[in-house]
Amino acid sequence: MKTFGDWLRHYNNLDVGPFIEALEKMKAFYGECGIDICKDAVSLPEVTLQYLLRGTVEEKLYAPSKKAYTHLKAALSGGPSIVFTRYHEAGVTGIRSHQYAAAKPCKWILGYDANAV
Repeated sequence: MKTFGDWLRHYNNLDVGPFIEALEKMKAFYGECGIDICKDAVSLPEVTLQYLLRGTVEEKLYAPSKKAYTHLKAALSGGPSIVFTRYHEAGVTGIRSHQYAAAKPCKWILGYDANAV
């Protein structure tokens, strides 16, 4: 390796190659069950849920109805812990202003840059 580009190519080959191999094996495994992991479900928990529900129907095990599933899914709280807006101001920016018309303003803001070195 003589240049930084050579090192970067070498690193990417070591990093990406095994990931592609694992993804192909995972796609083949779930493909046998009729689940396309790139189309039917995006996240690993969603793929697992698809696998579980399809397996229970085939084996005549208990599986929640669609109504029960949607009720349970709606009752879950939480979500991604990422910031969707770039600018915040204490006393001005509303908390969940995209959900509520009369959103309460936040009192203070604390931000961290996880990418900073």
